[in-house]
Amino acid sequence: DYIYTKKLMEQLTASVGREFEEERWKKHISIRLSSGIGGMLIAADEDDKCIGMAFIEVRTKPTGQYYQYHPRTDKYGYITNVVVDKKWRGKGVGTKLIKKAIEELTKVGIEIIRVNVREDAEIAKKLYEKLGFKESYIVMEYEVKK
Repeated sequence: DYIYTKKLMEQLTASVGREFEEERWKKHISIRLSSGIGGMLIAADEDDKCIGMAFIEVRTKPTGQYYQYHPRTDKYGYITNVVVDKKWRGKGVGTKLIKKAIEELTKVGIEIIRVNVREDAEIAKKLYEKLGFKESYIVMEYEVKK
């Protein structure tokens, strides 16, 4: 349901100190649901309210090159967002979403799954590590001043 997914995204953007942009969110959902580039997984409580969601994608390395440590494939799965309602955190919802994401990506032949985790997101890091994810590289950012 749009209202509940919007609520989760508002919580996510607030947690990283950003303002929620509803038009951007609507566009994002529309693209994902119509393009086939990924899917949205939703966990619901007994009242059919969305309490958590995860986005997954299948990506191909643009150059078609294989990965150094995984030479069998030029494709990988990517978990782009996992968001759990504040009231439901610590109750296994995130674990179930990530396991389902892994299951769905595995069904389409993906052998490598990636996720970016903010440096300060210790709880998320520990959850991914508990599920078998390992740090493989560091992403650096440069903010262009306007």
